[in-house]
Amino acid sequence: MNGIEPVLVTLTQQGLQEKQLNLTLFLEGLFNGSAMNKAQNENGDQFADNIADEIQVELHEATVPYLIAEGHILLLRNDGTAQLSVPASLNMDYFIVIKHRNSLETWSTIPASFNSTTIGYNFTNAASQAFGDNLKQISGVFVIYEVM
Repeated sequence: MNGIEPVLVTLTQQGLQEKQLNLTLFLEGLFNGSAMNKAQNENGDQFADNIADEIQVELHEATVPYLIAEGHILLLRNDGTAQLSVPASLNMDYFIVIKHRNSLETWSTIPASFNSTTIGYNFTNAASQAFGDNLKQISGVFVIYEVM
């Protein structure tokens, strides 16, 4: 190349960090008064280790028509905890919606702020954590209603 030295240029883009949503909830159908039993099928435990069952978690925009911004299937532990990694681009307020095959669809009372990297929401400490106070108290904690 006629006396021009080649130059190597490396570009590094700083990626946006994911955010962590930490949930705490109990399902009435599996709750034993202190933790959750494992979901069962014809072969016994449906999930291994400390997994009680799976839930669907949706984040809905805070304004009408409450569009879904994100949705995932999560594994719910026996202790009622589940974690969800969400894109850093989700930085508004969102309703947290819990769905389960044997439970009543349950929405957070108000939209949760996703302005920080770690977000927590606990459905177990008061009926008012669910829209319409739609939780059932068992053994001093609040659980998501079972439907039959």
